[in-house]
Amino acid sequence: MLHFFPHYANDVSEHPFAVELRRCQVPHRFFASVVDRTYTTLAERLFVAYPRMIWVALGSAIRSLLLSRPRPVAAVVGSDIEALIFGLIRMLLRLRTIVVFETLIIAPRRSRRLTALAHGYFGFILSLIDVAICHSHAETVQYAAAFPRARCRFACVPYGTTVTNHRALIAKYSNRTENADIVTAGRSGRDYTTLAKAIEDLPCRLRIICNLASSVAGIIQSRQIMVMRDCFGPDYIDTLAKSLFVVVPLASDDVSAGQMVLLQASALRKAVVVTRTTTTLEYATDTEDALFVDIGDVHQMRTAIRRLLEDASLRDRLAGKALERFERCYTTEQYVRNMVAAITAAAAPGMADALSHGSRH
Repeated sequence: MLHFFPHYANDVSEHPFAVELRRCQVPHRFFASVVDRTYTTLAERLFVAYPRMIWVALGSAIRSLLLSRPRPVAAVVGSDIEALIFGLIRMLLRLRTIVVFETLIIAPRRSRRLTALAHGYFGFILSLIDVAICHSHAETVQYAAAFPRARCRFACVPYGTTVTNHRALIAKYSNRTENADIVTAGRSGRDYTTLAKAIEDLPCRLRIICNLASSVAGIIQSRQIMVMRDCFGPDYIDTLAKSLFVVVPLASDDVSAGQMVLLQASALRKAVVVTRTTTTLEYATDTEDALFVDIGDVHQMRTAIRRLLEDASLRDRLAGKALERFERCYTTEQYVRNMVAAITAAAAPGMADALSHGSRH
């Protein structure tokens, strides 16, 4: 029995993740609830978002680890707060349930003191849990070296996602090129400054989808650049779908970032310009299904954007290959299968048998 704790809906039974679990006959249960985890400032993060997340995580841990029958083989959590609370309760009560941290990303800090605090905090979490899932092989190596005393095993599960009705959206906007904008999106690890410099005087308009003030600090809105601070859900996907192409500019190679937007653009059959990092190189191939540029290189970014602006056949070729790659490797269904395999590998033999017996098909 696997327990999951999604926070994007109160009922996820018909979502692709749940449908694939049923198809694979994996015993599971969802503890779903809508939790607003958005914030635009540090104060909102510390005094609004975090307390809300702590309260929900504590309630979920009690219902899953203590009150559920049968008890889960594994509890799969999605945040560091949940990993901390579930790990502490499991340790204190000496429960057999394994705790899986679904997406481990440790962002770099701005000072040595903050870096040391973050290292200690995540080191403690990794001493409590059993599996830390990363979305690139490079991260598993990096974290294993950074935390040699970690109790958990680091497992690579390539990220996967679903873009609802992506084929219909492709058809809807397949012939839209006139007046189409370039679109970029994301909050963490972005380098919108390099992108803004790269498009200066080019015949294009740019839409930046980002509601985090610090990420778009210094970006001046103009006739050429629009910052969209309130674009979520279907509106966000629709904006990607009707774009001319998508750019994913990343600020550093120290943290995993950009995969979600890259894959969403691919699912919508969009050509992508993306910053070359250790992790993005695992999700695309330069000149085959994306154009890569070096970190902070305005000239390379400008050249890649100009190529896509001027060469419709190149846009179409990259977009078609990107869609093929997405549907072959990075759907939610593939992600579910990979995750269950990683959890089964980490479970004790008897527990693994209980988990995997139903997934043979």
